Amino acid sequence: MTAPKTPTSAEQAKATRMGRAVTSRQWLREQAYAVLAAVRTEEQFFDVLGSLGIKVHKRVGPETAEVTGYSLAAPGDTNTEGEPVYFGGSKLAPDLSLNRIRETLAHADQTPARRTPPRPQEVWRQAETALRETANILDSGDDAAAQAHLAAYSTLLHNTALNAPPAYRAELRAAATAFNRARRSAIRADHHKATALREAAKDLIYASHDAGGLPVAVIATIVHLAVAAARWYEQRGYQQQAAAAQQTLTHLQAGYRQAAAPVLADLTQRTPRPQTAQRELDTAHSPAEVLTWRITLVPNHRTQAAQARTKIGTSRAGPNDMTIRPPNGQSEQSTRRHR
Repeated sequence: MTAPKTPTSAEQAKATRMGRAVTSRQWLREQAYAVLAAVRTEEQFFDVLGSLGIKVHKRVGPETAEVTGYSLAAPGDTNTEGEPVYFGGSKLAPDLSLNRIRETLAHADQTPARRTPPRPQEVWRQAETALRETANILDSGDDAAAQAHLAAYSTLLHNTALNAPPAYRAELRAAATAFNRARRSAIRADHHKATALREAAKDLIYASHDAGGLPVAVIATIVHLAVAAARWYEQRGYQQQAAAAQQTLTHLQAGYRQAAAPVLADLTQRTPRPQTAQRELDTAHSPAEVLTWRITLVPNHRTQAAQARTKIGTSRAGPNDMTIRPPNGQSEQSTRRHR
């Protein structure tokens, strides 16, 4: 498979001396993934990395004067001569080589930039629809398309975390970091088959939580796709990727619980009969689906029928065991408003 290089003992010792939790190579890798998720062009990729204080060195061909590769250096990371310590893109991770980055960005670059940011509700709806399509792709047997969708799913995780409310932002960021390890595969992605999910993922940088927060139903769909991704890797014997997808799922579930808590509290207050409101989530096999059902429920005859069914079910059933600045020239002030 295509696992990145493991940090050397010298790198780890240096990180400890500098008081850092991870090595420069690991930090640069995660920053590169996060920036790649948010941008649409190669130029934006390098510009945003530079704005983060990362030193960017582009390798230029002597005859063509074209960029043929790049290296990154973390802020403050120098050698004994005081020179920046650079790591080539492919040394960070195989899918961060310049050629692979260009493959990933090729379709995004062909999409015209939006003149006005899309409405959050529109973005969330498109993301949920594209995620459901991805689940079907994973069952289709087209591995190249599936790999493209999984790469786009990684992009979506990063951009979801970018604008998530503080209450569960850390868990979503951790999920995105974990899935960076899951997305690496020897299977070459057929990126044009994941255009819808990739576009929805890019647009998520505009969907500020100031507009009401990421809908719990969308987070539930993101969680469900992590389950499908883990199963997909397991079926193909990719044990390291499957383990990373499982770790992604753990963080997403924690984030989901944090995101759902205020919604559940509000629903409990609105519910006239606490035992009716609480039973379904306590004993349901899929609390996410029940919560989605409640959110979309309207006070009509279906409500009465559902309450009647729940009352009957209560007498029969016992409890079940059940972690960047946006591109396109947005200002820093604008960025803060969207976070």
